[in-house]
Amino acid sequence: MSVSLFSRKAINTLAKKWAQNEKEERAIWYGYVANLTAYNLQYRENIPIDYETEDVFDECEDRIGSLIYNIYTNDGNCFLEDRWVAVLNEIAEREKQIESQSETMQALDDIFKIYS
Repeated sequence: MSVSLFSRKAINTLAKKWAQNEKEERAIWYGYVANLTAYNLQYRENIPIDYETEDVFDECEDRIGSLIYNIYTNDGNCFLEDRWVAVLNEIAEREKQIESQSETMQALDDIFKIYS
């Protein structure tokens, strides 16, 4: 298991795309801080927290589930309180449901094109 470092830009994108309220935004921010802490501890780095808010949001390759995975070190140390991990898990579940619905709709659209 390795710890991948999320950029502040990626975190902003995740928050914009998935957070539906202030609590979820806060959970994603805490996930960013936990990810940075896990990364710094794992690799003996001292990368500071980026408090700058970027107005430009690029499409993010990473997902909430990936953020959750990357708040732990190789030893399994987690740097986020359980209640905030639970909020991130709720967002990740919603993300999976939406993506599953999208894939189903795309498959139905492809079938419709074949038979029309």
